[in-house]
Amino acid sequence: MARHPALSRPCPCSRNSTARAAYEHGYNVTLVTDAMTDRDAEAHRHSMERIFPLLGESGSTALLAKTRA
Repeated sequence: MARHPALSRPCPCSRNSTARAAYEHGYNVTLVTDAMTDRDAEAHRHSMERIFPLLGESGSTALLAKTRA
């Protein structure tokens, strides 16, 4: 059963915490990659390439809108 996606906030610590908590509670996590940012480009790249694939699927806002229509 699909559940609501975990959307992130600009702060890297809150988006990581939100995604992890959703994953740990059994939610299907969808990370909207073009709706996230980080003040540190390297930290952002690391999260996108190494952390988020472990927690769920990713996609753009356009892709999410298309799948929700």
